[in-house]
Amino acid sequence: MNRPLPSPLLPALVGALLVSGCASLLSLDEFDESSASGGSEGDASQDVDAEAAAVACSLDVTPVYHNFGPVPVGQVSSPVRFTVVNEQAVPVGPLVLWGGDPPNPNFSITAQTCQDTTLDPGASCTVDFVFAPQALGKYLVPLVVKVGNVECAKVHMEGGAPPT
Repeated sequence: MNRPLPSPLLPALVGALLVSGCASLLSLDEFDESSASGGSEGDASQDVDAEAAAVACSLDVTPVYHNFGPVPVGQVSSPVRFTVVNEQAVPVGPLVLWGGDPPNPNFSITAQTCQDTTLDPGASCTVDFVFAPQALGKYLVPLVVKVGNVECAKVHMEGGAPPT
């Protein structure tokens, strides 16, 4: 049961609840005295409605975009390295790399140090991609870095396979 928020608890709303390295901001409707004071284990008032919680992760990925340019069908581009940096003051992870569902077969990871990694503050990991078109056309795909189901960063890659 939600009760009116006593004024001494208002400063607690300014902060963020850190969950798995990501900040979840609670609305006034989701906050009550028992969650502010720690409550008791199993207290249903501590449950946070996932749809109502705003989740944010601060990961910096460079470059934010890469164009592999024209690459003939059957050939492979030079690799490009994406670097992921944890900009938060807390560890973030474990990281999940996601390139679409299903992933685009024209782009391949050749080396990486990010999958299932938890990055300490200021730490980084890398993902190397190549473009190897299997058919004529232009391709644009995302590289998404997630923590659980939360999208923390997204960059894009593109490449084209011109007629010869």
